Amino acid sequence: MLYLLTAETLPVDQLLNTAMPKIVQQGRDIYQKGYAQVQHCEPTNAIISVEDLPGPPAQCTVRLAGNQVTVTCSCRYGYAWGLCQHRVAALFQLRDHLRLHPPSLWRAVLDQAIQPHPRRSAAVSSSGSALVFSLQKRGAIWSILAYTIAGKHLPIDHRGDPDTLAEAIESRTLHQHVKHLRSQVSPDVYPSMSMELLAAANTAISSG
Repeated sequence: MLYLLTAETLPVDQLLNTAMPKIVQQGRDIYQKGYAQVQHCEPTNAIISVEDLPGPPAQCTVRLAGNQVTVTCSCRYGYAWGLCQHRVAALFQLRDHLRLHPPSLWRAVLDQAIQPHPRRSAAVSSSGSALVFSLQKRGAIWSILAYTIAGKHLPIDHRGDPDTLAEAIESRTLHQHVKHLRSQVSPDVYPSMSMELLAAANTAISSG
């Protein structure tokens, strides 16, 4: 299963329970004054800069590993159990950022699930069809669904490269050519897809 940071999956309230009320209020004040800024945000990690006058800004890092979120801080209290005021402010600011800039599920899935297989790809002149995945919410559960895009719609030498596929899907408006897979896939049709990816697709198909 694919996990990524979203405004819904970031457990801000749960994490705030690890901090004293005074620290939470201090962090909220920092956030409300606009002293926290998201510097970098990826599907599973983010870096937030929080002003810490009169010293340099504190750097807070939020990481998602599986369904577990960890928050670290470069301040002198960063080693302590629970949250410091900078981490509180960082969480509030990151949640706002994710609400305004939700992650691209297509890009996140492509980046994490599709990996080229160099030894197989080097031997073929055409990269063939590609496997892609969609992260969809069913009730309270996120599920991965496997899809296919025929090779005729893709760059001939895409070789399963996630950046090439993501760009092709967006620039060529290929969403209409994406077909939901309902039967097991084989390496013959997907010469550029790794065996691990084929196995993941078949598992997703079997689980329905």
